[in-house]
Amino acid sequence: MLEINVDRDENLVSLKPTGPLAKEDFERLSETVDGYINVNDLVPNLMIVAESFPYWESFTAFFAHARFIGAHHKIVKKIAVVGDSFALSNLPAIADHFVSAEVRHFARNDLDQARKWARCFEPKYEKSI
Repeated sequence: MLEINVDRDENLVSLKPTGPLAKEDFERLSETVDGYINVNDLVPNLMIVAESFPYWESFTAFFAHARFIGAHHKIVKKIAVVGDSFALSNLPAIADHFVSAEVRHFARNDLDQARKWARCFEPKYEKSI
């Protein structure tokens, strides 16, 4: 299960895995992020808050996650990973090989610092006629 929270004021989508991740979680995430982009003309940054490294309930869920990454990794600028597990602390080094976004790890007690780093205040662009 994946909790998804959108903070329009900070242009930030927060994710909290609370169990095995399902294909439907990534479908909801794609709909949320793509809908946000279409309505706001802004790409949100992401913040993942986890107790441990998330896992997938099936290969279908894993491939849905890979599709989400493939569709969004070149447009999301920052991903904050918050948690105290060893696997999460090493995620930025691994993710660096697969995504264009800057990925940074924060300890659980640095949640506020992670939010400040990840929030995004890009101004809307004006379309010229």
